[in-house]
Amino acid sequence: MPAKPLAPSTSVLNNKVIIEWDAPDNAGATIDSYSIQIRQKNGTFTPSIALCNGGNAGIVGLTTCTVTLLGLRADPYLLVLGDDVVV
Repeated sequence: MPAKPLAPSTSVLNNKVIIEWDAPDNAGATIDSYSIQIRQKNGTFTPSIALCNGGNAGIVGLTTCTVTLLGLRADPYLLVLGDDVVV
C-alpha cells in the first residue's frame, strides 16, 4: 500500500472548496486512485465519492478536487459557515 498523500490543504474560492495534495513517493509505481475522505460535523470521516471521486483520472493526475460548499452543507457532512474542512 502506498504512503498517504503529502500536505493535504483546502482553500475557498467562489463558494467552492479546493482540496489539494502532493502525491507521495510511490517508488515509481503509478497511482491510479486516492481514497478521499471528508470529516462530517460529528467528527466521522466519510469517503466523498459523490463530491470528490478519487478514482477519477483527472483528479488523480492533478492532485486536486473542487467541492461545492452546498455539497458540504448537505447530509452527511452538515458543515456550516466557519467550520473547518478536514480531508
